[in-house]
Amino acid sequence: MQLQALGLIEMRSGLRARARNTTAIKWREHGPVSRLYARQVRQEFLQSPFSGAIEALHFRSSELSEASCRVLLRKLERLATEFRDLAELDRSLPSRDKRSMGMLLATRPWVFSMFESLRRAEP
Repeated sequence: MQLQALGLIEMRSGLRARARNTTAIKWREHGPVSRLYARQVRQEFLQSPFSGAIEALHFRSSELSEASCRVLLRKLERLATEFRDLAELDRSLPSRDKRSMGMLLATRPWVFSMFESLRRAEP
């Protein structure tokens, strides 16, 4: 009953219990596991040609105002939340009806290294 009180299990009929867990894994920011995972993601995830029926990779580069950057960040956060919500909805489906999916959302100030030397100095 202590595990139920802590919200770690859900009691079912016949004294059966089900572990309550979230699909989201969150490691300590900048911790050793987080760094290892990030390095592995960079090495493996982007190796795909992203040409399959349920694959996509979109990369765009442009100049944006600070206001547009903030709007973009809010939209990315909403999309990440929707991804988590869909995973939670599908959690109870049998494994045979699901696919393990990864999603990379990233945005940052960036200039392609070949163009960096060509940039004009800001006055």
